[in-house]
Amino acid sequence: MKQFFTLIGLIFFTTTLFAQNDIPKEIRYKGFSQEHFDRQHNKNIVTKTTYKGAANQQDSLALISLYNATGGDNWTKNDNWLTGNVSTWFGVILNDDGSVMQVSLSNNNLTDTIPPEIGNFCNLTKLDLSYNHLIGSIPSEIGNLSNLNWLDFGGNQLTDSIPSEISDLTNLNILSLWGNKLSGSIPHEIGNLTNLTELNLNGNQLTGSIPHEIGDLINLRKLIIEGNQLTGSIPYEIGNLVNLTLFDLPSNQLSGSIPAEIGNLKNLVYLFLDNNRLTGSIPKEIGNLTKLEYLYLKNNKLEDSIPKEIGNLTSLTQCYLNENQLTGSIPKEIGNLSNLSVLYLNNNQLSGAIPPEIGNLSNLIWFYLTKNQLTDSIPKEIGNLSNLTYCYLDSNRLTGSIPKEIGNLSNLSVLYLNNNQLSGAIPSEITNMTNLAWIYLNDNQFIDLPNLTALTNMQGWYILDNKFTFEDIEPNINVGNYFHYSPQAKVGSVEHYTPNVGENVDLSVNVGGDHNTYQWYKDDVEISGAVNNIYTIANYALSDSGVYVCKISNTVATDLVLVSKNKYVGVDIQTFNISVSVNPTDGGTVIGAGLYNDGDTANLIARPDSAYNFLNWTLNGTEVSTDTSYSFTVTSDTALVVNFSQIYTVFTSVSPTNAGVISGAGTYNDGGTATLTARANTGYNFINWTSADTEITTATSFSLSVTSDTLIIANFELQSFSVSATSNPTSGGIVSGAGTYNYGDTATLIATSNTGYNFVNWTTNGIEVSTDTIISFSVTNDTSFIANFKEKTSV
Repeated sequence: MKQFFTLIGLIFFTTTLFAQNDIPKEIRYKGFSQEHFDRQHNKNIVTKTTYKGAANQQDSLALISLYNATGGDNWTKNDNWLTGNVSTWFGVILNDDGSVMQVSLSNNNLTDTIPPEIGNFCNLTKLDLSYNHLIGSIPSEIGNLSNLNWLDFGGNQLTDSIPSEISDLTNLNILSLWGNKLSGSIPHEIGNLTNLTELNLNGNQLTGSIPHEIGDLINLRKLIIEGNQLTGSIPYEIGNLVNLTLFDLPSNQLSGSIPAEIGNLKNLVYLFLDNNRLTGSIPKEIGNLTKLEYLYLKNNKLEDSIPKEIGNLTSLTQCYLNENQLTGSIPKEIGNLSNLSVLYLNNNQLSGAIPPEIGNLSNLIWFYLTKNQLTDSIPKEIGNLSNLTYCYLDSNRLTGSIPKEIGNLSNLSVLYLNNNQLSGAIPSEITNMTNLAWIYLNDNQFIDLPNLTALTNMQGWYILDNKFTFEDIEPNINVGNYFHYSPQAKVGSVEHYTPNVGENVDLSVNVGGDHNTYQWYKDDVEISGAVNNIYTIANYALSDSGVYVCKISNTVATDLVLVSKNKYVGVDIQTFNISVSVNPTDGGTVIGAGLYNDGDTANLIARPDSAYNFLNWTLNGTEVSTDTSYSFTVTSDTALVVNFSQIYTVFTSVSPTNAGVISGAGTYNDGGTATLTARANTGYNFINWTSADTEITTATSFSLSVTSDTLIIANFELQSFSVSATSNPTSGGIVSGAGTYNYGDTATLIATSNTGYNFVNWTTNGIEVSTDTIISFSVTNDTSFIANFKEKTSV
């Protein structure tokens, strides 16, 4: 019945519903209430408030078109649509004039396409069709809604590009198009929406660069463009958005550096630039953002050191700088961030010591330094982090012992210290950490493990590849659900015996544990009956000469077999060859290779030639160190490779000189990636990048693989502007000097009166600028002038 009513009866319905000219004059102009009119004429009228002017018929038709185009019969709620007073239609709010003011149909199962009639609402201020199933494109007629201040199409499946007509909505405060399938670029015309406070384009398929005109949105508070395919650099005009509190651009393909102008955004609370391809350094101007609470720069290609100015961000609660190429030390100023709860610096190339000021971060919960090149010991001040729950210090080069103050971390649940060079005993204070559930101590040089049975919340722990023995493992065998303790380092030391024939030789191995079993071997052959920790060679004969080892098992810790270091009896200590190949052969030199006795320490040093950088040491294709000095205990022949990389220079030039600035030039390893970014100075436009007179790209930012010395030129041109001049009235006189000028040129306009007229003044945009017939000025933008004349009055 609704559909029949729509097709047959709505023409009459809407004309009687909205044709207020049919209302008797005495009622229309005496301000009678709508309720009174209903009683007098028994008609359905738009609102229940007093009419102040003619109602708008086309609003009703637009509502009907929306209903029919989006499957209104199947909406989740369609109360009173097409049947009752429009004022009672679900999601529709009218103003006092009976015009539709708001349409809010969020999460209401709207389907199919948005009809072009959507642009017919005369006074619509809010249109919310979010969280539905709309498809197709945004109709260009949307630009007709000149009074709109809230537009939300988020959470649909809209496609195609954002129509440029959207820029006509100059009263718009909120534009939300998130979670669709919109493609194409962000229209440059978006800069016209100067009243915009929130722009949300998150989760679409937008491409191209962020338009520089984004800097014209000076009232913007929230900019959200996450999860698109945007390229190019972040425009420096972003620094104009001084009211911005949320800057959200993650998960795009943005390149170039973070502009220093970001330091102008002093109201910023959220800065999300993660998961892009940003290069260069973190600008020191970031220290100006004293209101910042969330800083996400992870998973880019940022270089250089963390600026000490980061210590100014005293409101910061979450800091993610992980998965970049940051170098240098962790600045001590980071200790100023007393509100910090999350600090991720992992997967960089940070070096030096962990600053003791880290102990000032009393609110820290997550502390993540994995996979850097940090050295020295763990600062005892770490014990001040009373709220710390997750601590990851693994895969560094930390040395020394675990400070006993770590026992103060009563809230700690996860502790990763693996893959370092830590040594000494595990402090007994660790048993105070009763919330500890996972601990990773593997791949260090620890000795002596306390009884950890008090840690009843333990789930899993890893102590393999240390120097623990069965006396450490037996008491803890039932701690936790997952206990990984094998293998461990060889026990004892390499020993050399030169006995005389007929002498007794006592070989021994001292390993703690109450449930050990022993077996001795000579030249890898089991010796029958040699099942004690001491094995005596009675009446030594030359046939007893050889290499002896003892293997120790345990009936409690059954997964581990300890092996003693070699004991040489009547034979020379075995020597091993440590060889090093240089890659490439002219990349540098190595000292320290050669023959070593079993158990000796080999010390290797790599020295790159002047045109090369040192990269790393590898063994069988696996990186073993990134330090130029590499030391290890010799137990076998070892063939290492030291890798160097040739250094190339990327030179850049600006044409014409002083037209702009370039970042990204410098020296790079062979095969490294250089990202160049050009920025035009005032009065210039960027044209393109060229090399050897061949155009590379017209994008302001691009990346190249460096395989040779290269000169790249950034080309700019002067901006040109139109200066127009007209006469008012046209018969009043003539003007000269109008035309096209380059930025900074001087334009001279001359007004000459015709007979019978006097020159009055020059105006632009209705404002007087001069009463002289000749005006000169420096051209910086398109400008229109009017020469005003006045007819002479006869006396």
